[in-house]
Amino acid sequence: MSRVATRCGRALGAVQCVLSADAACLARSDGANCIGRGASSYRSTTTSSIRLECQGAPRRSSRPALCSASGAARCASSAHACRSQAGDGPLTHINKHGEVYMVDTSEKKPTTRTAVAEAVVVFPPDSFATLRDQGVPKGDVMATARVAGVMAAKGTANVIPMCHPVQLAGTDVRITMDEPNNAVVIQSEVRCVGPTGVEMEALVSASTAALTVYDMCKSLTKGIVIKHVRLLSKTGGKSGTWLAGQQ
Repeated sequence: MSRVATRCGRALGAVQCVLSADAACLARSDGANCIGRGASSYRSTTTSSIRLECQGAPRRSSRPALCSASGAARCASSAHACRSQAGDGPLTHINKHGEVYMVDTSEKKPTTRTAVAEAVVVFPPDSFATLRDQGVPKGDVMATARVAGVMAAKGTANVIPMCHPVQLAGTDVRITMDEPNNAVVIQSEVRCVGPTGVEMEALVSASTAALTVYDMCKSLTKGIVIKHVRLLSKTGGKSGTWLAGQQ
């Protein structure tokens, strides 16, 4: 039992190592080098490792060993900082102890920031034709979705735990009908002058507008699909301009 408990402790310690070292902090069996991996990869590896160890099952030799404590220290150092395969920066909402916290932005310089996010609402062909030609019993779908998107942008900090309340300068929710694909395309552009970006405000705005379209149209069909919720662009701040499709 003591051996199993020790293995569990090591595996659980590896979870903290993963969190505190930005992403997927794995080491070779000799613990010499860190190997950055994507988020989905490190979650599955860590979870399965804990399950094997806590059941007392032997570790398969083909699986790389999780970071030791010394490996975690190397991963956290500037010389060996782990990064995801996409080359993004560290997980800013997780401290060196693997705990979540709200980032202190008091020392950051206010700059003009923008973000544009998109969501696509796909309808069955017959239902899309009804929406386009006749509308729905609840009323003006697009106007209601626009208002919902603006309200959602203003309330983002109330639903995203570590998101800072931001004084928005403007929110523009644009909705178009993509007839060839039986879809409603929503783009939300959010602007502010402040110390932190508005990517989450744009994403929450587009998502909420899409959900509102679903709510307004669910009497037509329950087969509506919301897809491609994503950030299209952001500007301002230390990281500058980012465009979807460009690393």
